[in-house]
Amino acid sequence: MLDFVEPASSDVILKASQTLWPVYAKAIRRNLFLQVSEEVLSIFRALKDRPVLICPNHSAHEDPAVMFILSTMVNEQFRFLTARESFGSRNTWYSKWLQKIGCYSVERGVPDVHAFRATRDLLIQGPNKIVIFPEGEVTHQNNYLNEFENGTEHIGLSAVEELKREHRCSAIFIVPLALKYKYVIDVRQELAEAIGSIEAALGYESALGYQKDSGQFLKERIRSAFFVMLAVLESAHNCSPPPEASFEERMTALRAHLICETECFLHVELPKDLPQLHKIHMLKNNFAQKSWCHEDKPKFVHFRCSHCPSDLERIYYRQLKRATNFLALGNHSFNHELTQEEAAELISILQQEILGKVSLKRPETIFIGAAPAIDLNDFSAFFEKDKKSSIQAVKLELAHRLNERLLTLEENERVVPASFKNGLTSLS
Repeated sequence: MLDFVEPASSDVILKASQTLWPVYAKAIRRNLFLQVSEEVLSIFRALKDRPVLICPNHSAHEDPAVMFILSTMVNEQFRFLTARESFGSRNTWYSKWLQKIGCYSVERGVPDVHAFRATRDLLIQGPNKIVIFPEGEVTHQNNYLNEFENGTEHIGLSAVEELKREHRCSAIFIVPLALKYKYVIDVRQELAEAIGSIEAALGYESALGYQKDSGQFLKERIRSAFFVMLAVLESAHNCSPPPEASFEERMTALRAHLICETECFLHVELPKDLPQLHKIHMLKNNFAQKSWCHEDKPKFVHFRCSHCPSDLERIYYRQLKRATNFLALGNHSFNHELTQEEAAELISILQQEILGKVSLKRPETIFIGAAPAIDLNDFSAFFEKDKKSSIQAVKLELAHRLNERLLTLEENERVVPASFKNGLTSLS
């Protein structure tokens, strides 16, 4: 098991990070613009002195940074349950900085007793606000939720049970938070040019009446590019699905093949009935036990790493990242008219896989809304009688509320804006 990075924080480093954030945002050339609904501010005001598990959807790598900035808007300190590999080596300044601004670790793919106990203790100790992304991985899809990982509900209900055992009356809440990235301008021209570059890299031109000045047939062109890429990868990995297999079945089979190849390389054998996401996380943990050099992090993350990976190790680690990027892909990806954001998400995956980097400009406006908070006291009696069923009931309720809010989150709502780049307004 990987070493645990315990909860810790520093008010000085936290305030400095909040102050310097606009400089960092400018340095990475992202001018994200937060549009926070009034209901979000209202919920956090109502839960000011309450322990809360904050559960956002996780469609983009920027989500933790968005939550960090949101904490300044609601005038609260958020703590973050963070994938252990994100810290890199514990001997780096980067790892210590993450810890000081409120992050602590969880080893994904396995039951992490340290993370469970630390989170439960934070809820018991006081009105801490803890961010947990229940999907467990970046999904690259703005309008849909992936299946939730286990743990969040169990932690909250266990904390409620412990408070009752100590004869302390304190409600614990789960706040479902919807994050949706939106283009506020017409970017069909840019999308059409981006898919044109991918078609050229794949060695063909669109036969769908492509015109450079329009986004005509964009969904069909994206779909065709995925099928061409899929055929190339299937051939490269000797993966031969039956001719009648659907896109989703072929993607599932390819992911399974990538995972199996990595298992063989690492000389490990995982339970066959595990979900693919769990397998990916467990294999990533195996790599992390040797080295922290695999993640695309600043160089000082890898300072004093115990092992520099070989070329073969890098290849197989990239295969796991590829399998992760493909997790959200299925028949649902093309069974409806694509929004600009959905098209951009799919094109970004193609750019990463075919061109080696993402050059398409991502949406710079993010709308944030909240569903009604879940009071875990309402499930505590059920938890005492049937732990497994009550945990599942809370998970379903969280998924339902978050999905409903995500689908109704639109740009015409009353919002309070804040810019990453130009500074933030702190609201009490």
